[in-house]
Amino acid sequence: PAAIERGVRSNVAAAVRSGITTLVEPQSGPEDVELYARLLARGELPARMQVALFHRRGTPEADLDRFAALRARYADDRLRVSAIKLYIDDVIEPHTAAMLAPYADRPDTSGALLYAPDEFADVLTRLDRRGFQLFVHAIGDRGIRTALDAFEAAFKGAPADALRAARWRIEHAQVIAPADIARFGK
Repeated sequence: PAAIERGVRSNVAAAVRSGITTLVEPQSGPEDVELYARLLARGELPARMQVALFHRRGTPEADLDRFAALRARYADDRLRVSAIKLYIDDVIEPHTAAMLAPYADRPDTSGALLYAPDEFADVLTRLDRRGFQLFVHAIGDRGIRTALDAFEAAFKGAPADALRAARWRIEHAQVIAPADIARFGK
């Protein structure tokens, strides 16, 4: 824990020296939030922090209750639990990003989704009903399409003001099917 704390202080200080005043921590656990809160209380967190809590597949409701409590407790200008981070696929280099077609150098695979599409849409819908902002790691074109489909399912029938308030995002989006580009704006 002491080494992690030193690393956080060092990284935040480097960001501040470069003129960065707000950091987004895209994948944290509750223990990380408590560390940021301790640093803030001691005056050792010179930048604003926005934190996304990591949601693994199968995260139980009790953890979501804890996430909601952290979001309520840390919701000010200096330290804000702002979102939940999920993965729908992995990365290209080991051929684990979910692609629509097989990899050119590994025709035996097109990667894999980490959730079935219907399950992912259900998870995002449940998180939306709890009022969470979402960051979705999606790199391959099939992963991105699955994430966009889940966004649409979660927002189906939502009032316009709820859609404006949602600032969901897809992290990375490296390989996008041309047919899906316009869906980002929609």
